[in-house]
Amino acid sequence: MFECLTLSSTGVNFKNCKKFLMVMFAWVISSDVLASSAVMKTESIRSLQLTVQLPEQLNVMPEDMAKIKYPSERRPQVIYGNENGTVSFGISKLKKPELVQIDEVKDGLMEMMSNLEPQASPVTVDGHKGWIIQFTTKGLDANILNMQLYLMTNENLVIATFNMTVEKLSEFQALGEKTLRSIVFN
Repeated sequence: MFECLTLSSTGVNFKNCKKFLMVMFAWVISSDVLASSAVMKTESIRSLQLTVQLPEQLNVMPEDMAKIKYPSERRPQVIYGNENGTVSFGISKLKKPELVQIDEVKDGLMEMMSNLEPQASPVTVDGHKGWIIQFTTKGLDANILNMQLYLMTNENLVIATFNMTVEKLSEFQALGEKTLRSIVFN
């Protein structure tokens, strides 16, 4: 990838790097432009006492579709998805575990999911410290990128997830992170 960088007796030579750097810059800018130009809508989730910014393509997922996408009875309490279920957002508020800190939750999850090679990034959402954990799983017909937010309020452990098939990465990955970071508690 960095073949354009070579060492010489006078230091680093940036031979042929200009094209490479221009392509990388254009890619970064286009990703940001796509995410910032996407139409987002504010959804008030009264049952969980919060609001969130969602891509306009996501709507409340019908119960029958939610049961297929999340077959466990421990599915998110509120689920939004696009028409065919290739992109979804789910969120739950659970009673906060006693004497447990958010870093302990993250460490336990990272250990439990180690075979999925998860990556964790610290975030602050509406003033609360949290973690976004990303990993890829195999779905029935496609690989799925899972972006999961874990944070604690004074009373609750909040788990929000934004999932997309790998074919939707270029369109929704930045929007997924934007969604997870947009949660505001009422």
